[in-house]
Amino acid sequence: MNILWIGEDPESISSSSLIGWPFCKKMARQGYNITYFVVGVFTHPYKRNGVNIIHPIVQDEEAHYGLGSVQNMFNIIYKRVLPDVVIICLNNIKTNEILHQLKKIEYRNIVICTLTNEQPGVNYGDVKIINFEHFSNKKSIEKLISLLEASNQPSTVQIPCENGVNFKGNIWGNGSMSMTMRILAIALDSIGIDVSLENTVIKQHEKCHFIKDTAEISKLNGFIQKKIEPKKYIHIRYSGPQPSEKHLHEGLLDYTIGMKNVAYWSIDYSALGGAGCPSAKLLNELPEQVWVPSLHSKEALVNSGVLERKIKIVPNGYSDNIFKEANNCEITKKKKFTFLHVSNFKFYIRKGIDVLLASYIMTFDKSDDVQLIIHSQNDANISEIYKLINTYKKRYEHNPEIIVKIRPLSHLELANEYHSCDSFVFPSRGESFGLPPLEAMGCRKPIIVTSWGGMLDFCNADNAYLIDYDLVPVDPGECQGWGGGYRANPRIDCLAYLMHHVYLKPADRDKKASFACRDAKNWTWIKAATKAKSILQKL
Repeated sequence: MNILWIGEDPESISSSSLIGWPFCKKMARQGYNITYFVVGVFTHPYKRNGVNIIHPIVQDEEAHYGLGSVQNMFNIIYKRVLPDVVIICLNNIKTNEILHQLKKIEYRNIVICTLTNEQPGVNYGDVKIINFEHFSNKKSIEKLISLLEASNQPSTVQIPCENGVNFKGNIWGNGSMSMTMRILAIALDSIGIDVSLENTVIKQHEKCHFIKDTAEISKLNGFIQKKIEPKKYIHIRYSGPQPSEKHLHEGLLDYTIGMKNVAYWSIDYSALGGAGCPSAKLLNELPEQVWVPSLHSKEALVNSGVLERKIKIVPNGYSDNIFKEANNCEITKKKKFTFLHVSNFKFYIRKGIDVLLASYIMTFDKSDDVQLIIHSQNDANISEIYKLINTYKKRYEHNPEIIVKIRPLSHLELANEYHSCDSFVFPSRGESFGLPPLEAMGCRKPIIVTSWGGMLDFCNADNAYLIDYDLVPVDPGECQGWGGGYRANPRIDCLAYLMHHVYLKPADRDKKASFACRDAKNWTWIKAATKAKSILQKL
């Protein structure tokens, strides 16, 4: 029997732990599979006296007592525990909140171990209650065991029997990690892998700006709502710590105790480092494997002391049915020669927007038939962007045209932006992979990228214009990315030369674009999912 016991920290001297923890140890010795959920404590899952001890998955600061952490825990209990019965051993205030959350998911097999004669304030069906006031009484122990046996009814929930994968992360996030997790999940499902999603952040799909397809939302919700047998699934943490996940902010790792775990970790710079980044020791000891999206990220982990045999490259990809060469009649072409840059202004330093603006403004003036469009999915740091533009414009007279766009785009809308430009420019200081350049390549556009980082897995001198760079130490105050060590500083003079060359040489840029489109086809999401499937089947 799988038992989910909810109580205070067993290390504490609270009434709940002093009474409940000894009983859990006794039940473990009798052969019960006990998972002890510690309310209000953030730490690594661990095993003690035969009991699996787990912490809250997410903390919601707006919820009283922080029980927002409990809310999401009960949305995913099947993903990690699959309990036959839930035992609550807390004070009444906390018990009522937990009952409220269990009621939301219609969970029925519940036993409350009360510490007083006070009754729970939530009216919720046939909840079984036992008073632990006289816990030393042998009859109290026997009564609880008899209640557990009575609750051990065959489950009516249909649980998939085959091995599958359970992705854990910010499912409805607007960042690239959330997006790639969603796409890879759907791609794996399409090639026969049983997929489950575990939403570790309290957020609904309405908050995701990039999903507008109701069928896609429905499929993802199906993955989230799926009940699973945890032991038959590989659990993959597929994102860095979110602001609400306080238990991960000290470099801890979210994993499912006693199961097969994978940590997906992307590194933008040359080594592990930065807030929320786990240590090499942790990555070597806890997960069975560490997945990275590129050779660059793998080398960064190896340089940091992570065992090479544990690291597997599962690349990102692009949706080749969307980011593809367009017919001329489909393109709304800009009147001027258009350079395009797409990124998130939240990371404007790492994305090299200062280098891009400096190179562009020093190369062209308003007499040139040219424009630069920089597009962000949000308005983070927008004042800094305009400050940069004004700073560089003051250095030169007769400045060329610059257009700033801020709007969340669906994949189809983003493809239209790629199609309408003449060249895509991405002078990033560090990328674990680099999705926008790959998408632009799929749309048959000549791209200009930094000759460093994850982009070199698919970019080379034949299919891209490569910017020279200098390696400099990462400044922790403005790194705007995962990792530490060193990062690239793209050379302004080199980028200026390449932009001018692309502008003047239509035959050469068309040749680059042709090779780019050809090579991009090796990096589709289905190919990425196929590689992931091969790795999963050997794990």
